Amino acid sequence: MLWLGIRCLDLPLAALAADPAPDYPLAVVERQRICACNAAAAAAGVAAAQPVASALALCPALDTLPRDPRREMTALAALGMACHNFTPRVALRPPAALLLEIGGSLKLFGGPDAIFAKLRAMLDLHHLPAALGAAGSPAAALLLTHADRDPLDYLDRHGGIRRQAFAELLDGLPLGALDCPQALRETLAQAGLRTLGALFELPGKTLGRRYGRDLLQYLQRIQGRRPDPQPPLVLPPEFRHTLEFGLGVEAAEMLLFPARRLLQELGGYLRARQLCCGSLHWRLTLEDGTVTELPLRLSHPRSDLQHLLELTRLGFAGLLLPAPVTALGLDCRDLHPPASPQPDLLVALGPAADVHTLQTLCDRLGARLGPEAIRRPLACDEHLPERAGILAPSGPAGHSEPTLPQAQRPLWLLESPQPLMVHDCQPCLAGNPLVLESGPERIEGDWWRTPASRDYYQARSSHGRRCWVYWDRRSGAWFLHGLFG
Repeated sequence: MLWLGIRCLDLPLAALAADPAPDYPLAVVERQRICACNAAAAAAGVAAAQPVASALALCPALDTLPRDPRREMTALAALGMACHNFTPRVALRPPAALLLEIGGSLKLFGGPDAIFAKLRAMLDLHHLPAALGAAGSPAAALLLTHADRDPLDYLDRHGGIRRQAFAELLDGLPLGALDCPQALRETLAQAGLRTLGALFELPGKTLGRRYGRDLLQYLQRIQGRRPDPQPPLVLPPEFRHTLEFGLGVEAAEMLLFPARRLLQELGGYLRARQLCCGSLHWRLTLEDGTVTELPLRLSHPRSDLQHLLELTRLGFAGLLLPAPVTALGLDCRDLHPPASPQPDLLVALGPAADVHTLQTLCDRLGARLGPEAIRRPLACDEHLPERAGILAPSGPAGHSEPTLPQAQRPLWLLESPQPLMVHDCQPCLAGNPLVLESGPERIEGDWWRTPASRDYYQARSSHGRRCWVYWDRRSGAWFLHGLFG
């Protein structure tokens, strides 16, 4: 088991700053002290834990924002949702950390080098600088985020821990990194203890008697000698997230970068819940307060990020924005379990028929032309053939389709049945008598409005054309209803 700790370094600032990299000095304030600041403020001498008055004296142009723990928790949960792309075991450690069990994912991603590279790319996409730490226990992984070392320095190429390098790094950590009350850390410092290694050398009974059982159990969890279960991140029943921008976005193409971030969070959400989405619903909040909605419907439920991003790009390409966009939101309520492969009519076309490619084409056409431009044939629960099929909007079926009849049906059904002439009690097509080859198949229906009672036959003309005809039992007339291929 290998746990990865992720500690977000500037979460208070990232949760509030709509612009990820403002060029003006900006800081977050809590209880009249600086909580976090950006690079421009740090260059002017502003630092964390500094009084606001001192910070303003150093940087009069400093812009301050009050800390918002609720938005920090929302940003941390969104990051945790995106982390489900790498592992199903994700736990939040407020106020600014996450834990991921990645031991079972190393082989899938090709080793620790590959998975760390993808994780760092995800953090860059969220504009969150973070420190990483890896260990066999969750508590040690979080502690090592304070070591200022790359986890690859003490992991081998298979994800195993190099014990000597790991032990030296863990023993050298300052006690200020411990997740315990500040008063306890000060007490330990007064006793002359400076590093975690010095604390490990003391007898356990002495530690428990002098500093409490909680510290002893915490050290045992760090060393992996005590169970440390982590409560998993609880996902909502539906996906809904919004990103706000500092400056209005005037071009729809510029929305693709934040859209990719939202889709990555959606991908982690879908993977964690083992679901697929049948549609995307984008919400663009304009500078004047109005909301432009862009629904994108899929022909079949999907969950792959690249396909969803391509549909979003095509949908955004057709947008005309009357005002700059100040917020971008994504809703996904149309969720479906992954469908097992089912027989399809298109498979009968031969091995060259790629159903997945055709579905992708339908999705792209729908995103470009609008969802109503793509239709698909759908069977209805009706007895009369002319009402047994409709052209429905492309998208996941909202109900189970009825069982199809066992009798053979023509490929071409006339829009309305055509009357046939009768000669010597035989129906005729274009003056030529038809030979009834099979039948009858009796179909009755619509007894509550216009009752119908028909006997259907497969017939063949003198020219060899196969037809689908019926005899109306109520009127005694013959009709042509379809042609076989």
